[in-house]
Amino acid sequence: GLTLLSTTTVGSAVSSVSLPASTFTATHTNYKIFFNFGETTTASAQLTINTRLRAAGVDDSSAAYSWNGFTSAASLTNNQASNQTSQLTVYVRNGFPERSFVIMDVLSPQRTTATSLSINSWSDFGGTFYNLFENGMLNTVTSYDSLTFVISGGTMTGGKISVYGYSI
Repeated sequence: GLTLLSTTTVGSAVSSVSLPASTFTATHTNYKIFFNFGETTTASAQLTINTRLRAAGVDDSSAAYSWNGFTSAASLTNNQASNQTSQLTVYVRNGFPERSFVIMDVLSPQRTTATSLSINSWSDFGGTFYNLFENGMLNTVTSYDSLTFVISGGTMTGGKISVYGYSI
């Protein structure tokens, strides 16, 4: 089953939010993360929130993130990228962030092999709904103990991130 490990509240007017150090440990193999948003504070029509894995308090921004998936809105669009410095996680828009969420699985972050990420996110862009389904990896040999969500512009305020551990 799932074991609640931590709950993090997003601060006020922050450009990123990190999970506590040692969120990922040898106790569990995999992790499920639920991120319910508060609000964003920029007028941009479209922002993204991206994920970076962390080791010993340092974000891994090496160009080793790759993913493949799709976005559905008015039409289906393939999302594919390699050699990126973070993992695309969710599209957000100022004015509707309370209608955005992320459900993410982080697979084997403690192993010194590639760490896999599986993401399902949803956003409301004022009546246009974005679903993002994506699988990817950070292709390094580092053992990770946390991660950071980073907004592409402006800031975010409020919201809650819950992390559960599980083993399969």
